[in-house]
Amino acid sequence: MLLQRISGTGTQLQHALGKMFKPEQMEQLFACFDLDRYIRYDVDFDAARHRHVFAFGLLGWLCQHAPDDVVN
Repeated sequence: MLLQRISGTGTQLQHALGKMFKPEQMEQLFACFDLDRYIRYDVDFDAARHRHVFAFGLLGWLCQHAPDDVVN
């Protein structure tokens, strides 16, 4: 899906994706959308160490279900 929205060589795409999905960015998304309010997990699960997974999940859901203008 990203390849349809970002142009460039393989190396350029790799650098763009690396910047886009670095842990700090995922932490920022997690906090921005206050995802802690929406996730459920077992008491033994360390959610703080996995915030990036929930942020990736949100982005994936948006890409699959949001209208094109929202995704763009």
